[in-house]
Amino acid sequence: MKRQAFREADLAGGILLLNFQHKTMHPARNVTIALSLFVSAVIAQFAHTAETKPTYVSPGAPPVECVARVNYDLFMDLPGYFVQDPAGKVCVPFTYRARFAPPDYRGVDYFAAEFTDAKIKAKYRACKKDRACIEKLASIPPLNKVPGEFRATGAVDPAGKIDPHGVVDLKHIRRPRYFGTAKYREPIAETEARTWTIEFRVPREAYERLHMKRTDPVALRGWYLEGMGVPDEKGGRMRALAVLMGGRSVETTAIQAANARPYDYDPAKAAYVARTFPDAATEQFGARGWRNHIYELNRAGFDVLTFDKRGHGISGGYNAVNTLEQGRDMWRALDALESGEGLRALSPSGHVLEGAALRGRLLAGMKAKQIPVIFGGSSQGSITTAWAMHQNFAEDCSYDLPKVHCLPPHRYNVKAALLLATVGGGVGARPAPVDIDAGVLDEARARIEKKVVMLPSSEPMAHIDEWPAVFFARGLWDFAESLEATFDSYRRAKGLKEIVVVRGPHAEVDSGVENSEYVTARMVSFSTAAVLGKREVAGAASVEDLKDLVRSSPAQWEPSSRPDE
Repeated sequence: MKRQAFREADLAGGILLLNFQHKTMHPARNVTIALSLFVSAVIAQFAHTAETKPTYVSPGAPPVECVARVNYDLFMDLPGYFVQDPAGKVCVPFTYRARFAPPDYRGVDYFAAEFTDAKIKAKYRACKKDRACIEKLASIPPLNKVPGEFRATGAVDPAGKIDPHGVVDLKHIRRPRYFGTAKYREPIAETEARTWTIEFRVPREAYERLHMKRTDPVALRGWYLEGMGVPDEKGGRMRALAVLMGGRSVETTAIQAANARPYDYDPAKAAYVARTFPDAATEQFGARGWRNHIYELNRAGFDVLTFDKRGHGISGGYNAVNTLEQGRDMWRALDALESGEGLRALSPSGHVLEGAALRGRLLAGMKAKQIPVIFGGSSQGSITTAWAMHQNFAEDCSYDLPKVHCLPPHRYNVKAALLLATVGGGVGARPAPVDIDAGVLDEARARIEKKVVMLPSSEPMAHIDEWPAVFFARGLWDFAESLEATFDSYRRAKGLKEIVVVRGPHAEVDSGVENSEYVTARMVSFSTAAVLGKREVAGAASVEDLKDLVRSSPAQWEPSSRPDE
């Protein structure tokens, strides 16, 4: 594995040539990498010479010191910082911004001001009036298929496979005990006696209403795990709820074999090659790690609600990518759990209840706006979380409709956000080699033509200082968001906050068992501190700059990218 001191020539041209083996990866990564590889002009932009000096960090940030190769899931060379590990000095790499604030920018806050919903839509409308831009736009592949669904549950074992759009017998949905057999042995099975299978109904999102002419409600399905309450320092317990949304490649009840790996080593190519799922034993990779997050939060005392997003897994809906509407679903779920309206649930004892019979049964008997809540999610789930937080603390705006209307904030008793594999920084936060202008046009095109919001515009990030607490966790080499952009969001936050990085790719569940468990432990500590009103989190790293952040990563690597490989 190449680990060497930084020289510009080491990264010239080749650093940003992503391996086309990414085409074997799951759809969430396929479409993102497709945009990242947008036309040869993008590569030319970064294939620098001595006359076109590259930029890897913003002015004032510590200059990069070294170059290191990462394998899964970027398969490329990246700049980094030297870190003194117990085993010796190593170069730890990270993904960097595709766009920096222009040196002559006269505004106050470039990334907050220039990537708003109004600004990106204006750029798209201007593009449609310019012939050269229209030609460029025609060559930009859409980031997401609309409508499109992501469903793997049932691909390996038909037990648990349902018709997500039909009337469902809740007893056919896999429950925690399913994953406790000798074949899987997941700790989530221990929660069987306190888990409800839930289904609640929500309105159609904008694309389905306006383009598909669907007006019937959508059924969202998942689990509700009752907790014992979070222990306080006075010997008591505080009941609190964590609402967790998985990433695009994660479904609540999908199978992951205990020995599954996200890649194989190909001796003929002398390279790691990403695996394709579903395969003979695994429906989606990452499900075990995601269920472990759920389990550990519940074991710490939290009630936990998790459900598949629209267009995913066991939930209904034909459009999987309207994250704005998926954010609203998080607080709609709270309302349904209070009132029972549109709600059905299978109790731990096997009884199906619905409607008024469920009033007061969950949420620890509290009102939807009374119970302390943590909103959280990974990858696409981090986007839905960012929108839900924005809607709760700043405003709820219809960015997916032709005319934008904004409602006042909802003001549920949300104590914190958990942003795992975060994409919350939005269209301006993408890493090299993404063409930011192409990404802006694609996102605006989806909003205007398809009535779909996928990547955030800058509004959630710009209002993150209004959130009471926020936790960030991510891999250092991430195809979705640059490290500096995540650190920028962290610095903007004013309340309780923590940022955790691991030596691995986008999803923490893809970074190896040690890294995934480390993220889980930090997330539980932070969530506990947040609901108990603490001003700091025990064990949280103190980071002042980007170099500090990289150095805070534990000395454990995603296995394919270890320095000794």
